[in-house]
Amino acid sequence: MELWADAYSVQDGHYLFGILVDASPEELSEVTVTSWPSPKPGRVEILVAKIPASEVVQVESGPTDGQRSR
Repeated sequence: MELWADAYSVQDGHYLFGILVDASPEELSEVTVTSWPSPKPGRVEILVAKIPASEVVQVESGPTDGQRSR
């Protein structure tokens, strides 16, 4: 499986992968918010995958300046 995410962390033996979204309060009540990285209301990071660390072979990081790697 390949997974693209904006961020990841490792907690309790699992990799947690998240994406940055703009969401209404109603939408936020339906998801797991993992971070509030922006002062903009409703812009949060949400959990999109939780994978046991024993199942993760490799994590690669892409460019952080908005440029696509070549």
